[in-house]
Amino acid sequence: MHFIKAKTILSSKNGMNLYRGCTHGCIYCDSRSDCYQMDHSFEDIAVKQNAIELLQEALQKKRKPCMIGTGSMCDPYMHCEQDLQYTRRCLEIIDQYQCGATVITKSDRILRDIDLLETISRHSKAVVHMTLTTFDENLCRMIEPNVCGTKRCQKSHKKLKNCKNFIRNCHDYHWNHHCYSNHIIINNREKYMNEYRYCTLRELPKLKNIAAEWFHSKWGVPKEAYLDCMDHYLDHKTELGWYLKITKL
Repeated sequence: MHFIKAKTILSSKNGMNLYRGCTHGCIYCDSRSDCYQMDHSFEDIAVKQNAIELLQEALQKKRKPCMIGTGSMCDPYMHCEQDLQYTRRCLEIIDQYQCGATVITKSDRILRDIDLLETISRHSKAVVHMTLTTFDENLCRMIEPNVCGTKRCQKSHKKLKNCKNFIRNCHDYHWNHHCYSNHIIINNREKYMNEYRYCTLRELPKLKNIAAEWFHSKWGVPKEAYLDCMDHYLDHKTELGWYLKITKL
């Protein structure tokens, strides 16, 4: 983790990212793409040390309250947030200026800030998007090794749903049965476990070119970028793995 000074904090659509990089280790994360021109390791979190001041200045200039979104590029409740509390401090500023907040996260650390979300919802809107990728705890540990896990995520969903009187739009996103980056999300656990097996690309490296071509056609990212990332994994230069879903014969 290291600290940087940012020039601005809000995008043209009032989105903000307090950090650059992430420690969740999700294998399907698009934010690692070279198109974002990150000049440091993705796991070496860049903390925007002046983010709170920049947000204060930006909201002072707003003619009327607006919705502020966070979490589109990196999780605002990743591990470093536990101590830094940048997200919480920004929510306090959002509340101070009578704005609303939309938060996207995979972490149950958001439960720490339920009190602020409740306060914000009294004058505006507080929206929480929390993803539950798979109901299979073991698969979760493979494709999202550092998130809070399926069981804790489900408990968080229940607590957030119980807050429906004050968090007016609490949405659950169960991303199931979709191709998403470099893995297939499971919808029906028993069906898929019977029909498919999962393995790492290191077990079947001969499929590297086929996989890279598929991702290129799906997302438009250059095939060479996928191959380079896969080669780093195959050469043990990184443990952020690539996983395959193979049809059982």
